[in-house]
Amino acid sequence: MKEGLEVVMVNPFFNQPYDLMSPDGMIETIVPREGGVYEAVVVFDDIPHYFKGFDCGKEHVMFNLRSSVGQVGVTSRLLDLDLVKGRLMGKARVELVGLTEPGRALLGLLGTGARIAKLFAACPERLVRDPEYLTRMYGKHDRNGSPLLSFNMDGDHVEPRIERTDGHVIAYLPVLPEVYRYDPEKISSFLPTLALSLMKEGVSVRSLLGLLMEVDEGQPACPNASEMILLKTHRWQLKTMFARVADYCLEENVFHTTASLHQPDTDGCCDIYGIYGEGEDEVRTIPHEFFTLEYYRESVYFSDRKLLQELSINPNAIKAAFERAELQAGEVAATFLVKGEQLLNLRKTHWIRSLFDPNPNFPKPPISRHDIPIMDASIAQTPLYPILQAIEDDIITSQGILLSTHFPSPYMKRFLLSERVRSCLRAIYFLYPSHRYGKFFSHDDRAFLMDLSNNAIDIFWVMTDEDKLLQYTPKKGKDCGLFLPPTQIGQFYDTTLLGVYGSVAVEGNFEEDLQYILEGLLEMRNHVNHPQLYPDKPLGLVTGGGPGAMCLGNRVAKKVGILSCGNVCDFSSSSHKNINKEEPNPYLDGLMTYRLDKLIERQAEFNLDLPIILTGGIGTDFEYSLEEVRMNTGSTNPRPIILVGTKEYWKAKITHRFQQNIASKTIRNAEWISNCFYQVETAGQALAVYYAYFTNTLRLGPFYEPIQDGFYSTKELMESKTLHPYPFYHGN
Repeated sequence: MKEGLEVVMVNPFFNQPYDLMSPDGMIETIVPREGGVYEAVVVFDDIPHYFKGFDCGKEHVMFNLRSSVGQVGVTSRLLDLDLVKGRLMGKARVELVGLTEPGRALLGLLGTGARIAKLFAACPERLVRDPEYLTRMYGKHDRNGSPLLSFNMDGDHVEPRIERTDGHVIAYLPVLPEVYRYDPEKISSFLPTLALSLMKEGVSVRSLLGLLMEVDEGQPACPNASEMILLKTHRWQLKTMFARVADYCLEENVFHTTASLHQPDTDGCCDIYGIYGEGEDEVRTIPHEFFTLEYYRESVYFSDRKLLQELSINPNAIKAAFERAELQAGEVAATFLVKGEQLLNLRKTHWIRSLFDPNPNFPKPPISRHDIPIMDASIAQTPLYPILQAIEDDIITSQGILLSTHFPSPYMKRFLLSERVRSCLRAIYFLYPSHRYGKFFSHDDRAFLMDLSNNAIDIFWVMTDEDKLLQYTPKKGKDCGLFLPPTQIGQFYDTTLLGVYGSVAVEGNFEEDLQYILEGLLEMRNHVNHPQLYPDKPLGLVTGGGPGAMCLGNRVAKKVGILSCGNVCDFSSSSHKNINKEEPNPYLDGLMTYRLDKLIERQAEFNLDLPIILTGGIGTDFEYSLEEVRMNTGSTNPRPIILVGTKEYWKAKITHRFQQNIASKTIRNAEWISNCFYQVETAGQALAVYYAYFTNTLRLGPFYEPIQDGFYSTKELMESKTLHPYPFYHGN
């Protein structure tokens, strides 16, 4: 980075821990009261600023005991809660009530520093209100193969009763018939270990408690005033929600301890319940309500986000999302979206952003092992990095789309093509192909485009100045492609491509004839059956995308309604005065861009099926020679190449060179290539050539004789009856 440039990496997403839950709270003071009740002050430090409890109202914040504390027979009553967002802390005054002998004994062992609870923000807007939100997760798994939601981890096909109560979902999980209790001797000797574990961060002994339980023979599943009972359900699991025991759906005067919250990061447990109170009937089910996680943690598939799918191909919606980023000069930014509402409500603060140095101290190829630490440090400064790292760390689990000011550097390939990122990332949207070169891709960029496409990651170029949204798509059977409107991708994939080569400086007067040719080919589809032309076969036209003859070709293509594309090169970066500076013409549906040093690759990636060559200079001569080389090497099959203009013009350009090559025997066995070039002066002549080709009567290829001038005169072929007029042509 340049000296004095500050990197601002504000990450509005990908929180750790969940935004509905605080870190563990520690006992500051604990004082015994009468009847096995203790009063404690519990302090919560370093609460993340995004904790919803700061904003949803204290009445919705729950003091949730650790499950190991609740399971031995402790519950709590929240007396007072003070949350201070400015200091990112909270303080709760609570009563801790021992419901059992082990519970009362544990309370006597607790002291300052014991981590006994978390705060949970039971935000009403996060309540699950539609039963389908639960049922759609049945049978689905996370990236590690764990069920997103399963109520029968034991293999018994027992599903809960799911109802809607007070506008949200309640699932009633059936309990097993046995009532459990602790072996008195074992639990008594274990309590000091439990109390000690509460003093250590990250230590859990909950699973050990199950080893101390035994069936309480003859005990009905009905709580009484003197003792808490332990009930079990089948082991169940949830990965994408919080679940909380809904006390208000239990029988009157029957309660669950305040260790009633199930977190979404536990595997195959959620099966022990401490019930107390004075009930008349046996407890048959445990009711649960559910709270959604942050959007990106829900493990939701892109196919389930109908609104996001619609908006993701809407140019206006995508453009507006970028505009709301309010980007400043020299700023780069990125964000990850998993829901349509996020895209519609995207704001400046929702982007991860940093300043970018256009000339960074970044290792240049070839990269040595000594350069890797420098490269990794530079990558870590990009706004993309925390997003991709959050996917790798399993913080982002939902599938979504990535919005970035710039197309990702190929140096990010190992991140973007990792298994976890590929499973989450459905599409990338960007404004600029390159930090340094604006709208022009490098060779490595184009190779990276193919890698992403081959891994089913869609790539979109957002052209805000032109109100265009273009999607990258490879050409069928090729290792390159173009950016096209999404509605035209299917058309391009299997399109027969014509191309116009010609002068950047001279447009010529061929527009009317070219229109007749294209319209004639569209009509010709109904009369031939050839792999490159048959009914409904899509046609497209590719040029260099610039002015002059290229502009003419693209204009005509748009006029007749076929794909109009361009391979645009950055000639503006040339320092030579003899180079005509090109700007892309306004008639392009799709395009690919190239930096000047990759001019040869640009020409090679035209991949034309039917080239048309107009009057042109050095560039046109090169393109003519390139088509010769393609057929000579077998990279393309023999096919007619149309030369538009007079016989005298093309004879002066081609004949001497061709005959000199024959005389010097430098094109031995390749002389036949001359029979693939057809000089035409009218649209009718061109269509006669194409009709003969598509009906397999054109004399071209290595089994036919070479042509002395280096090309055919179509007029002479027709006069000699060697070539017949296209019978359905009605033009001039």
